[in-house]
Amino acid sequence: MIFSIALNRDGRAQADYKIVAGRLVLSRESDAARDRIFTALSTQLTEWFLDVQDGVPYYAVDGAPSILGGKMTEAEVGALIRRRILLDPEVNYIESMDISQSPDRRVSVAAVVKLALASGASETILVEV
Repeated sequence: MIFSIALNRDGRAQADYKIVAGRLVLSRESDAARDRIFTALSTQLTEWFLDVQDGVPYYAVDGAPSILGGKMTEAEVGALIRRRILLDPEVNYIESMDISQSPDRRVSVAAVVKLALASGASETILVEV
């Protein structure tokens, strides 16, 4: 069974770990997949010190093309986000995806994802970042 640390997304700008009575809460099944995808799409390339190759290039790193640097086409951005979502082991396919960029350099992603869970169940979830 695949699990993840549960994220508390109660309308705040940044999600944070969910802690109850001083203990981290774990999520399972579709909640764990949603949290993993959210975290993967929220991580800037080179941000995670344990794997600087992990993340999404929202901002330019060493002159490479970036989503918010204006050097990528809409198709390239969509392909990059799609590949990152499909890296999750329980994602079967993406039913639909909408990516928007605001004038204040913010990117939002909404994707409807079909999961093939480790338990054998199948579920469709909405992931919003």
